Amino acid sequence: MCKSRRNLYLIRMSFGVAVVLLLCAANSLAQRPQRPLVYTVENTGAGLYPAPVFPSFAHLPIIRQLPDPFVFADGVRDTKWPAQEHHRQDYLAALAQYGQGPKPKCTGTSADSVLGVPYTCSETASFAFSSGSTTSGTLTINVTVVGPNGSNTLTTTVPITLPTPSATCVKPAAGWPYVIGMTGPTGSWPESAFDASAALPSGVTVPAAGCAAQVSFGTFFGFAGALPAFASYTFGNLAAHNNDGFFKLYPTLCAGITTGDAGSGACDAANGFPNGSNSTEYAAWSYGISRVIDGIEMVAAQANTPLPLDTTHSATTGCSFAGKMALMSGALDERVALVISQENGGGGAPSWRISHEIETQGSVEDINDTDYDWWDTSLLQFSGYNVYKLPFDNFELMALVAPRALLQTGNSDYYWLGDRSATFDSLATEAIYNNYGIGDRFAYYVDTNHFHCVVPSYQQNATQPMINKFLFGADVSTRGINTSWQEADALSHGAQPTIDPHMWMRWWETRPPEFPWWGTGQPAFPAGDVWNEGGDVMLPLNPTPGPWNGSLTIKTGDAITSQYQLSMPGTHAAATVTVPTSYTEIDVACRDGSSYTFSVPAPVPSNGVVPPNQGSQSAAANSQTFTIAANDPSVFPSAVASTTNPGCDDGKPGTVTGSYFFALGLPSPGAGNPGLTGFSTTDGVQEAATTDPLNVAFNISDSNTSRVDWSPTTTINRQNAYSCTPPGCPLTPTITWEAPKPITSGTPLSSEQLDATASAMQLSGQTSEAPGATGLLTNVSVPGAWVYSPPAGTVLPPGHYTLRATFTPTNIYTTSTSATTAYETYTAATASVPIIVTPPPPPPQRRSEDGQH
Repeated sequence: MCKSRRNLYLIRMSFGVAVVLLLCAANSLAQRPQRPLVYTVENTGAGLYPAPVFPSFAHLPIIRQLPDPFVFADGVRDTKWPAQEHHRQDYLAALAQYGQGPKPKCTGTSADSVLGVPYTCSETASFAFSSGSTTSGTLTINVTVVGPNGSNTLTTTVPITLPTPSATCVKPAAGWPYVIGMTGPTGSWPESAFDASAALPSGVTVPAAGCAAQVSFGTFFGFAGALPAFASYTFGNLAAHNNDGFFKLYPTLCAGITTGDAGSGACDAANGFPNGSNSTEYAAWSYGISRVIDGIEMVAAQANTPLPLDTTHSATTGCSFAGKMALMSGALDERVALVISQENGGGGAPSWRISHEIETQGSVEDINDTDYDWWDTSLLQFSGYNVYKLPFDNFELMALVAPRALLQTGNSDYYWLGDRSATFDSLATEAIYNNYGIGDRFAYYVDTNHFHCVVPSYQQNATQPMINKFLFGADVSTRGINTSWQEADALSHGAQPTIDPHMWMRWWETRPPEFPWWGTGQPAFPAGDVWNEGGDVMLPLNPTPGPWNGSLTIKTGDAITSQYQLSMPGTHAAATVTVPTSYTEIDVACRDGSSYTFSVPAPVPSNGVVPPNQGSQSAAANSQTFTIAANDPSVFPSAVASTTNPGCDDGKPGTVTGSYFFALGLPSPGAGNPGLTGFSTTDGVQEAATTDPLNVAFNISDSNTSRVDWSPTTTINRQNAYSCTPPGCPLTPTITWEAPKPITSGTPLSSEQLDATASAMQLSGQTSEAPGATGLLTNVSVPGAWVYSPPAGTVLPPGHYTLRATFTPTNIYTTSTSATTAYETYTAATASVPIIVTPPPPPPQRRSEDGQH
């Protein structure tokens, strides 16, 4: 109807057309379907879409960026809301095949089959209050599964505590909202965030908007409760799980150790699992949470004395390994309205790809370094440089929660958590939520400078609106929460270059909404974008994957070499530059549609053997040291590394589609240790990125053709948002100084012209946890001293001039500043503005006695 109204334009009713267009826009918004806040079934899209078929490993494409989340497995792209559930089912299938294994259904029908094995599942539940209590009791659930080995039943109990009604805890008409804590009543999140009647911790000024019942899935570290009833937590030690409750229900699923050392419980050929584990603890725990939700729904709907819980307002919460559990459980069950995944680490918010790309081997939790009780054996084929063949990444795991609400947090004081990777992955999840018009339902909060699984008062203030809105239904804003301490640094604009935090997703952020996968917009880093983090670098050559004219063609058995060079330009002190480890990854496309990656020099894992389809993060340490004299601009070449090209399976030549040089530090430094720096320079404080810049480039060549391809040069050792040890870099103040109005010659310069101000963007509460700190990004004034040139009092003759200012902060960074306090300091800053000085007006002319002038 609105379309036909455009014909009114022919009558030249310009004002009327404007009104009609406004009405059409308003009508369009009014007709836009509301995105549900929660669903009433576990998986709304189950069985509605054909199961995706993934290519063989060799034919999976190499995607170094984050995959396009709007492309179906069949290659068609659709960004519209009606396609969201189809995308969700594709990702669930990928996660089941390559990540955590299948999560069985419990419907009592043939739909409960798992990996082609017929199972049927049924459940009963009951609730009883504790003796003498009207608020605390126990939910008992009985899950019975009938399969090839007969009938098995798992019985477990879950403590539930209802709020005590009061003036501040008023029970809603629909019943109490409830929160499921993975390892305690509210996980590691403060109970005051879910209880309006609780005393607020010191510094907390944003109270809960209601009161929620507390449901404990497990106790601290999962020692007791329903959590170990489904699968026991083994503290990172691979174990047999065949006697855990979930795996007794489904004996054709196996998790944990894959060698015969575990006897009958091993996921190996001797026990019927020739391909290793096909399930995980997270599959078991997610299944358990869904059965708890089933039980709550049963006792809340029973005819006699129903438990007064609102099944449309629930949350999951947990931290660390339990943060992944809360995320996985909420992502896989659409009846959860709010997911709080706290400091979750690898396999949660951090990207498997980006963690490999920007962190040295062993410093963070990546596919090479994680707990394979949690993930099944199929994920191992994507370890090392093979991670780029993974058809999904964890930003899509977080997006499985959409359109429901998700809050994910990090803590960069604990390097093992991989929070730099989590920040970039969160930006990608945010883009998905924004695409569907529900950006206010996703929040990420990555701070630092506090203990693991502790919520500082400022963080609770910043994030409480997510709980108030999506658990309690309060009409509050949840905009403006998203932040990372790195972003606070980045928002304080200085002279140093910054990293593009969207470099892994830019290629699909800017694609047209719908077109085939093989059309416009192949995966590529934006031109000029490199990972340049202080002394660490990922430098691309041929940054756009895909064959093109002039690409290097290499044959099986060719010796492929790589070399880098560095120089220190300009005026600088004498320095020693150390490169602990460097290597080049090379992507190759084959004529049969397959592809592969190899490394120069070749990867050398700790046991000296590279298993099939398992790349290693990097070569062994191959340290090189360069001694540079003061002001020496010479170019220093590295030793030449060489690897034999493994070649395409069809024996034909392959085309190099991308080469990437890495210098990330010393491999295997120990969990949570950054592993030195890619390029360590002695003439400054490396951790605060205040060393002299280095120019770096690298090459690859094929010894059979004598062709050498060089990358562009990049300048490293430059301060940017991601270059400093947590809790952050010294900030460069932002100078605000408007050009003054013209002044008349003879007017001395004063504060009317010399009125520059200095400010910086900070995370309120992080530098000092002041009472009532908002925890949000805040622009604050920076104290310090100004020196103006020309100074105040100067009288300028007529003309055009430039006023200059130098600002010296009170808390200025010096060479004696430690890396751990650098974030509390500032660098000096300068600014200039133009000023016009006009001639004074001519003196009034006096009239002569005869009246003549």
